[in-house]
Order: sequence, then structure tokens, then C-alpha cells
Amino acid sequence: MIRNAEKNIHLLNQARVRALEDLEKILSEKENLQGEINVLEMKLAETDARLRVAAEEKIHVELLESQLEKLQDKLQSRVSSEERQDINNSVSSSQSDTVNSFSQDLDSLRAENISLKDELQVLKAELGNIRETYQRVQMLEE
Repeated sequence: MIRNAEKNIHLLNQARVRALEDLEKILSEKENLQGEINVLEMKLAETDARLRVAAEEKIHVELLESQLEKLQDKLQSRVSSEERQDINNSVSSSQSDTVNSFSQDLDSLRAENISLKDELQVLKAELGNIRETYQRVQMLEE
């Protein structure tokens, strides 16, 4: 009976050691995931900042476009029809290139922002699972 008790104590000690090893692995994984979450949150903040800058640039471009249209209207009253056509063609192509460039930048930043938010949600879910496992391990230790 004493040997049986010693054997049970030995088995319990082994189980405790394995549980502590598992706990160390879980804590290490938790720290790694928290680090990844922090990195993704920083990237998300950077992307948000770039989105704000791109939006401000787009507003600036729209203001410049409106000013350009006013100037074109003034110029049209002074310039002959042939000269007017040449000016419109050159201004319109450069203007549309600039607008297209800003729109593409804004779209890519939005896509990156959505992707980072999705990754952040996945990592938060994994962190929640690790916390649950950690709580179970603590209950087992008690």
C-alpha cells in the first residue's frame, strides 16, 4: 500500500512537471502572440496614418482641380478655340494621372488596413484560446 502510494505520488509529480512544462510553453506562445499583436497594431496605426495623409492629399488634389477649372474657364474666355483644345488635352491627361495615382494609393492602403485588422482579430482569438488553456492548467495544478 505504501509502494502504491509512492507510485501514485511519483505519477502525480510527473503529471505536475508536464503541466508546468506545458504552462511554460503556453506562456511563451502567449508572449510571442502578444508581440505579434503589438507589431500588427503598430502596422495598423501606420496604415491609418497613411490613409489620413492620402485622404488629405486627395482633398488637396480636389481643391487644386477646382482651382484649375476656374483658371481654365478664365483662360477659355481669352484663348482661341484651337489653343483651347490643346490646353485642355495636356491639362486633363496630367490631372487624371495624378487623381488615378492618388486613388490607387488610397485603395491599396485601405486593402492593407483591412488585412491587418483581420490578422489582428485572428491573433486576438488565438490569444483568447491560450488564456483559456492557461486557466485550465491553473485549475489542474490546484
